[in-house]
Amino acid sequence: MIAVFIALCLVVGYIFGCFSTAYVVGKINKIDIREHGSQNAGTTNTIRTLGKKAGIVVFLGDCIKAVLAMLIMFLALQNTELDIETIKLATGFGAVLGHNFPFWLNFKGGKGIAVTGAVIIAFSMPNHIVCFFVCLILFVGFVKITKYVSLGSLSVVTAFLAYNVIVFNGDSNYVRIVILTLAFTVSAFIMHRENIKRLLNGTENKTGQNKKPNNMMQNNNMQNMNNNMMQNNMQNMNNNMMQNNNMQNMNNMMQNNNMQNMNNNMMQNNNMQNMNNNMMQNNNMQNMNGNMMQNNNMQNMNGNVMQNNNGQSGDNNSRQTSGLYSTGYINQIRANLSKKANKKDNDYYKAYDSYDTMDETRELSENEINENYNSDYYKNI
Repeated sequence: MIAVFIALCLVVGYIFGCFSTAYVVGKINKIDIREHGSQNAGTTNTIRTLGKKAGIVVFLGDCIKAVLAMLIMFLALQNTELDIETIKLATGFGAVLGHNFPFWLNFKGGKGIAVTGAVIIAFSMPNHIVCFFVCLILFVGFVKITKYVSLGSLSVVTAFLAYNVIVFNGDSNYVRIVILTLAFTVSAFIMHRENIKRLLNGTENKTGQNKKPNNMMQNNNMQNMNNNMMQNNMQNMNNNMMQNNNMQNMNNMMQNNNMQNMNNNMMQNNNMQNMNNNMMQNNNMQNMNGNMMQNNNMQNMNGNVMQNNNGQSGDNNSRQTSGLYSTGYINQIRANLSKKANKKDNDYYKAYDSYDTMDETRELSENEINENYNSDYYKNI
């Protein structure tokens, strides 16, 4: 049953410890304390970041939540077989766990020194007031001499463990008290492991180095502003680069379009020139063909004219010759016929036969003979 009571004390203490006073104070000042300084949601980091007043508020809030949890569990379990020292230590350690690992802040909290201090104060009253003064003297002495708050905190949890080991030696609750006290000490050293490394390297922050916390806030704000400005400048540069790239791409596209248009125009001009050349060649060929045809026609016409002229000349000559011969023949026939007018028809036909054979070089056509023969003149002879 004692184990159940101890577990109940741990759970209640954890629930109270999850309330992060430093985180709430930081949010009131519009910052997340876990993103500044040592990134610890505790009293020391609050003093360095937000100042002493804010640090005092955080210290008192952390102490109150631990003391309130222990008081509630003491009132609830005071009539049980569980001793008061175990109730205080178990509930207090639960508050330390809740402070260091709050579930609603993704288990990222403080280091539990202020809560441990509150547990030591509550544990010391009223029977172990010596423990309180021993721890207080060690803390103030180490911080005053070394200027290291972390070293003073570790000295306190070490002194608290030593006190309980010595004082409760031989007590019936000795084992439970030592184990719970050892849990405080181990937890403190684990949470301060980075501080221990810096202490060994000589790089741990000393108290008083930042005497003006507001200046630190201003510096942090300035740094944040500078970071934001740098990010904005980088973003603007990237945007400008993107715009320049877009402009360059547009120019390249325009140049490509212009080149394409030029090529198209050149091709069109070449096509037009080729068409014109072809048309000119066709026209020239047509003109040449026309001229050749005209020349041929002229030659044919000239040939025909010459032939016609020759033919007409021949005909005229023939006609003239025929005319001459015809006139001579007719006159001769007339003379002969006049002499033979009184002769018979056979004599007439003989005269016609002699007419027909008078010209051996030319033969009159039958029509011409009939025409001459059938004329009125010959009929009247």
